[in-house]
Amino acid sequence: MGTSGARACIDILGVARIRPPGGDPIELPPARAAVLIRLLLAEAQEVPQQRLQQLLPHDGGEQAVQKHVSDLRAQLKRYGVQVPPMKRYAGTYHLPLDGIVVDAFQFRDGVAGLADPPAGDEIDALLKLWRGDPRAVHPNVPSRLWRSVFDARDRLLSVVAGPAVTRLALGQWWRFADLFPADEKVDQVTGLLAPAKDRTADPVPRLLIVEDHIGEHLRDRLTPYDCTVITSPKCWHDFLATTGGKFDFAVALVDLHLNEESDDYGGLDVLAYMRDHVPRIPTVLLTAYTTPGIVDDMKEKYRIDLIVHKDPSGSVADVREAVSRLLRLH
Repeated sequence: MGTSGARACIDILGVARIRPPGGDPIELPPARAAVLIRLLLAEAQEVPQQRLQQLLPHDGGEQAVQKHVSDLRAQLKRYGVQVPPMKRYAGTYHLPLDGIVVDAFQFRDGVAGLADPPAGDEIDALLKLWRGDPRAVHPNVPSRLWRSVFDARDRLLSVVAGPAVTRLALGQWWRFADLFPADEKVDQVTGLLAPAKDRTADPVPRLLIVEDHIGEHLRDRLTPYDCTVITSPKCWHDFLATTGGKFDFAVALVDLHLNEESDDYGGLDVLAYMRDHVPRIPTVLLTAYTTPGIVDDMKEKYRIDLIVHKDPSGSVADVREAVSRLLRLH
């Protein structure tokens, strides 16, 4: 899985980006990313120009394909990677992989080379390569092209589900699982790993979740945290009445709106109570959107540490990352 000798690393297991050696990642716009991914997944084989056109909005024409390839050629040339021009007699493009490291191929090859039994850090290194479900992030790229990568993913799931691994503490599993919110295979392995939290000596951090639409989903996905879910203003008042306002939570996740129409600001009432009556708790505000200009005022007024926008795909990876960050800081 090393990258020694690579002139550029290209990540496609999530938003597509180019990582030059020693430089910051450069994210690619969706259409250019789709063209690059199609060429990469061909693994140096020739791809007809027509296939690339089909990736573009409204089946973009020849000139659109040429423009995207030209832009990619200019970007990669900076790192010594050559993208050949179209073979005009055949009407095809191809991308040699010399000097390029691709995270999807790193993952596939890494799974094939796992030790038996594998070490936890080996598995974590492979899981860490994933930043999103590429089938969802790159919907214009045909799903069948990812087959070898997802076959490797499923082989890794089988390894993780084995008795030699379920006893290991995998630091990357929960973040990885969050990237696949409706994947039955991933959920099955999560079910096997969840009891591992009960075998740890350290207490499991408790989270307060105040969310009317996806509160239960967050609780299910944020394993192994111990979550208390409040789904409405009434539940909030009942909670205060039954607990006497006692709070022993490590982090609070509070939705901005707590009604079906999402036109109230019930979450701010919860935050105001916590500000006035509860010792300082690291707090995340959950919202579908925020109005520019009021974010800083809200954070200061209600002691909000982070604001996380809810992912419409159902992934809670950003929420988990926010929780992990606050637990590290406090």
